[in-house]
Amino acid sequence: MSCPLDKLVITKEMVDKVESTEIIWCKALVKGHVNLWVAPSNGGKTLLASLAARELSGIGYKVYYMQEDAAVGDLKEMQKQAEEHEYRLVSSVLGETNTDEILDDLRKWTNSDINLSEYVLIFDTLKKFSEVMNKDRSKQFFKLMRTLTVRGATVLLLGHANKNLTNDGKLIFEGVGDNRNDVDELMYIHSLVSDSSNRITFTITPDKVRSKVEKVSFTYDKDTREVKPLDNAVDLMSELQIQQLQERDAGIIANIINEIMYSEQQVTILANKVSQAMGIGDKKVRACIKRWGPNGLRPHIPLWHERRESINNKLFVHMPSGAVKK
Repeated sequence: MSCPLDKLVITKEMVDKVESTEIIWCKALVKGHVNLWVAPSNGGKTLLASLAARELSGIGYKVYYMQEDAAVGDLKEMQKQAEEHEYRLVSSVLGETNTDEILDDLRKWTNSDINLSEYVLIFDTLKKFSEVMNKDRSKQFFKLMRTLTVRGATVLLLGHANKNLTNDGKLIFEGVGDNRNDVDELMYIHSLVSDSSNRITFTITPDKVRSKVEKVSFTYDKDTREVKPLDNAVDLMSELQIQQLQERDAGIIANIINEIMYSEQQVTILANKVSQAMGIGDKKVRACIKRWGPNGLRPHIPLWHERRESINNKLFVHMPSGAVKK
């Protein structure tokens, strides 16, 4: 009698398949896979996908960029860029077709024995082609995407993130849970605007993978409109995410500040006081203390400072200099 877990056993063939996957662009796009990049609105999806389209076309891939998220006024510049870099821009925005017809044409394509290994298909954005919150419609769309990749095509889907974050401040894909299982790679795009506001840093971070994709970062200069990859990936959270976390932590922050306003407090005792006052776990309070301290998300402007006692290694928290009354 076989064990029901046998079907889940990792085999050498499965491992070899992962090893042999080909990354065709900047450590972040896998050939012959369904790739999904997710970011908030205006979070860099189109900017980075357009860069990928240009560079992949430049090395011989047949790139089709299906743009359904742009305003009519933006298509002129997009078409110019596509023509200059020799990839195809497809859109129903001008009324010549619609997304259902585009998908029907792709279905007809997959009925042939054509080899699509030279093709890269970019869908901007996913929710324009598939009802991401409708399980049945979404299932049909991803069935088509899988058929395309079986034929060898590389698929890049651009998706939106929810406005809300996870408890630890991570982005959440806007779609039914099955969508996560339907893609090979799910990667999140985080962004951070520089203090001068003319430069943005983007980091594509793997979340769910079936290959050896890696975290990769880029900078975008608003003045020159130039996008450059960075030699080393940058861990970052968008300012919007940080603001949302701070708003969510506002009650805990207020209670912490109230406790340390006039005297420093040992972290263990402080967390216990705040947790009892608010009826929450002390682990949540400790996480908040760390998050907004000198080693947290905003180390350049911490809400409080820390001091470690050398004798017994106890950690204390206090307000910035001048606020604490001894």
